[in-house]
Amino acid sequence: MSDDAYKRAYTREKMARLAAEQLLEDKSRELYLSSQQLSEAHDELKKNHAELVTQQSALVKNEKLASIGLLSAGVAHEINNPLAFVNSNLEMLNDYWQAMFSLYSAVEQLLESTDLSNDKKSALKKLIDEEDLEYISSDFKNLFNDTQDGLIRVTNIVQNLQHFSRIHDEDWDNVDINASLESTLKIINHQIKNSLCEIKLNLTCKELVWCNLGELNQVFLNLLQNAIHAMEETETKILTISTEESADNILIRISDTGYGIKKDNYQKIFDPFFTTKTVGQGTGLGLYISYKIVKDHNGDIDIKSEEGKGSQFTITLPLKKADETL
Repeated sequence: MSDDAYKRAYTREKMARLAAEQLLEDKSRELYLSSQQLSEAHDELKKNHAELVTQQSALVKNEKLASIGLLSAGVAHEINNPLAFVNSNLEMLNDYWQAMFSLYSAVEQLLESTDLSNDKKSALKKLIDEEDLEYISSDFKNLFNDTQDGLIRVTNIVQNLQHFSRIHDEDWDNVDINASLESTLKIINHQIKNSLCEIKLNLTCKELVWCNLGELNQVFLNLLQNAIHAMEETETKILTISTEESADNILIRISDTGYGIKKDNYQKIFDPFFTTKTVGQGTGLGLYISYKIVKDHNGDIDIKSEEGKGSQFTITLPLKKADETL
């Protein structure tokens, strides 16, 4: 092959190789861009899926809360009717007993008089002793008072259920936050007793708050139960609840002397499904839902915590006086 022919062949081969390399580079670039776009689309899909799961879980939680509210309201209504009958009958029974007690007193006076023969006195005394009327007379009042106290407690429980069950109520109203906190405390009274924690109240706010009472009750319930749980392993168990006015807001503080929150968890504490509880003890949705409810009320919820010393949640809500809703 002549030098000219070799040069021409070499030039053609070089140009073909350069063209192939350029084509490979272009295709590689296209493949890289396509892969990057696919990765971004995948990440976006994962993000959307996670948000969908979160929203679905929150909806399920809210539906459960609404169902609990409806159930509580239904139970309270069903208990109220027989409770009214029992209270009414107990009052009537007390009236009957007063009449019987008056008769018994008259018989005792008659026994002390000289109007009866000794045989009749002996017969009456024997009957009184056999029926143990003296003991019945003294014990009845105690039994009646205990029963009445029990009914009052049941009535209070029913009223608290009715108050708390407004979780499904979509209506907003001017609400006494102090009363709401006290009502929620009564709902978890058995947990408080079992936990042996001391309750300190400093409810000084006198203004009303424009809110959805049922939703705020759920926030208070979540925070109070979390506080009780946080003090399970601590020697000092003090749950402090306070309200105060600050400018145009109300500040609600719930503090505990529990084990506190690690600084690494501060940014995750309100994330859905985040929990420090053992498996089966928590869903990780309580604080997330509480945060969302407070935000829906144009409020804020903040936390201060020191590991080993306890935590304090502060809820800030805008005040709304009764005449401002007209």
